[in-house]
Amino acid sequence: MAPGTLPASDTDAVKPLSSIGRIKSQKALAAKKLAAADANGDSGKPYVRGAKGQLEDMDRLMKLPWCQELLAQPGMQTLLTCGAMSKPPQPGEVNAIDPDHLFLSLLRQDLIRDLLFLYSPTHRTFHTLMSVGLDVCGHPSIVHGGFTSAMIDETTGGLVFELKKAGELGGGPAFTARLEVDYKAPIPASADVVCTARLEKVEGRKCWTVAEVADRPGGTVYAVGRALYVTPRSHAAAEQQ
Repeated sequence: MAPGTLPASDTDAVKPLSSIGRIKSQKALAAKKLAAADANGDSGKPYVRGAKGQLEDMDRLMKLPWCQELLAQPGMQTLLTCGAMSKPPQPGEVNAIDPDHLFLSLLRQDLIRDLLFLYSPTHRTFHTLMSVGLDVCGHPSIVHGGFTSAMIDETTGGLVFELKKAGELGGGPAFTARLEVDYKAPIPASADVVCTARLEKVEGRKCWTVAEVADRPGGTVYAVGRALYVTPRSHAAAEQQ
């Protein structure tokens, strides 16, 4: 072994450090952008992200080839973009997100850099495309598993909402009763990912959905999930009257 050369096992142990250094460098750059911007939001508007430099990340997902392929599928609907979510909802806007919504808050804090919701009525699939930020980690430079679970919950919930809106499921709100997640591979911080949800089965007030998180459609799978949604009896009974 040449002088100054680490054994293969030691070299592998050093690799995560270079990744951590990259993350720290990116955080330092983001901090400089924030320091030069209005920390309370552009012009004081609560729906606009605090740093004007962060606006550069908006709609970055639209430029990805695999995203463009999804958008080109017949009948694919664009429900919400990051730019649209950064504006106050209009009266009667069906797909609007409330100001206290978790993912809107994550966008404001730059924990998510870009976010896009798509729905295919033809295939009955709901897609959440997300450009993950840097400060959502559990282990260094690896996205927290709870964040991944929230992404799956949001995507399966979006699917149920769209199916109810189309009259394909019973009316009334549905709530998550069970969420199971199997983690297949770590998601790197600052990654671009897609979570796709499908309907599995329906039994009365209950519906089961499945989802997977990947680096692109048909690509590396990071996690798979299964969620049970239940419509409360009171809402189901009111719908039948």
